[in-house]
Amino acid sequence: MKKLTRRTLISLAALLPVIQVEAASSERFDVIVVGAGIAGLAAAVSAAESGAKRVLVLEKGPMIGGHAIYADGTVSAVYPRLQKVFNIKDSPEQMAKQIWEWGDRDGDLSLIRVMARDSGPAIDWLRGMGVHFRDWVFVPYPSNFPRGLTSHPTRGGYEYIRALNRRARALRVEVRLNTRVVQLLRSGGAVTGVSASGPKGVERFYAASVVLATGVFSANPDMIRRYSHLKNPGTHSSANPGGRHFDGATGDGIQLGTAVGAALAEMPYIEFIPFRGGRLLEYVGGDIFVNSKGERFVDEGVSHPKLTEALSHQPGGTMWVITDSQSVKGTTVTHKLMTGQVRKAANIDEMARIMDIDPEVLKKTISRYNSFVRKGHDDDFGKTIFTQEIKVPPYYFGVEYQDPHYTNGGIRINTKAEALNNAGQPIPGLFAAGETTGGIEGKEREGGMAFTDCLVFGRIAGREAARRALKK
Repeated sequence: MKKLTRRTLISLAALLPVIQVEAASSERFDVIVVGAGIAGLAAAVSAAESGAKRVLVLEKGPMIGGHAIYADGTVSAVYPRLQKVFNIKDSPEQMAKQIWEWGDRDGDLSLIRVMARDSGPAIDWLRGMGVHFRDWVFVPYPSNFPRGLTSHPTRGGYEYIRALNRRARALRVEVRLNTRVVQLLRSGGAVTGVSASGPKGVERFYAASVVLATGVFSANPDMIRRYSHLKNPGTHSSANPGGRHFDGATGDGIQLGTAVGAALAEMPYIEFIPFRGGRLLEYVGGDIFVNSKGERFVDEGVSHPKLTEALSHQPGGTMWVITDSQSVKGTTVTHKLMTGQVRKAANIDEMARIMDIDPEVLKKTISRYNSFVRKGHDDDFGKTIFTQEIKVPPYYFGVEYQDPHYTNGGIRINTKAEALNNAGQPIPGLFAAGETTGGIEGKEREGGMAFTDCLVFGRIAGREAARRALKK
């Protein structure tokens, strides 16, 4: 008989079913928030600020922050304090109209108006927690209007999470990590708490209000394949393109919500973005996209779905992204240079040689593009947003691909962030916020709007959840 080694025993143990014993728990809270990303933390802080005495945040991962903690941090907002400095005329009405039109007029205009109206106050809210926004307003990628703000070009998301976490701790919000909510509890049609699997086994936590804020489902390959219209969609999220790391964006909140009758909206509208390769910028106008022949094939500021369509017609479904030393690069530049995803070249000839492209073609492409920058209009693809010519070496370049990034679909909500059932009625005690929700922006999302959505509706969900709790 083969000797049973320690390694063999461990391997056999991995094949056995995991038996989770439900631990007795009688803990009660005013508000429970599922998910510790930016929407979840915003909801928790807002609930505590609105009078909720006991607020609990349950996070299945080993750390707070979700995708936000890795993001550069672009937030789109109507913010006259900065926009007026750059002679930018804006208003909530104009922002709402542009969001609605960008989404092919498919979004819920009542929700869009709330998001636009409360976008500026959300910035002031973060400022009140110590976040310092840069004196810079830009056109986020992708978008067509200058209302992009950030606290830092490479770690804005980290700074927002850090500020919200400080505020949550000051308000005595409880956060429990490595604790996955597996079921919503109900009584008489109302959501009354959650069942969660954590270090102590399966526990039940009760509350007057539950907020779902678990993010997108970009890291759930089965859901991506089920809802995407693409024949062969990428199945690793843009936050984890190699599929080697933890990514909690698996649609938990959507599945929890539908189990208690929540309605879904816009599930097929999935954004695939180029960002694991050569792209380094979070704004429009500082880079160009070329195919394997060295020729441009699209306006670099178009929406993600339009870029996906254009790129699908290029050889191999990939492109080169080129910028120069003038551009303000994002947080990924150091890592991409170290791994070779992005290269540097002293001149166009050297760059073309590495790309295996005819240098004369590439020179002509860049020269023609720069002429469009100087006159402010792209005769080839209609681009009108430029920040610079591509002309100051060294040049930065790399091959770019597309991965699932943002899923527009999710739980349908109203202007109070209450989760709605298929009849359009609120499910008592259940709220949802941020990327767990759907039906807000329509078929396409403008750059910077994800943070705006999470902050605005996170605040609303927390406030309304606290109001319900205080009435009990």
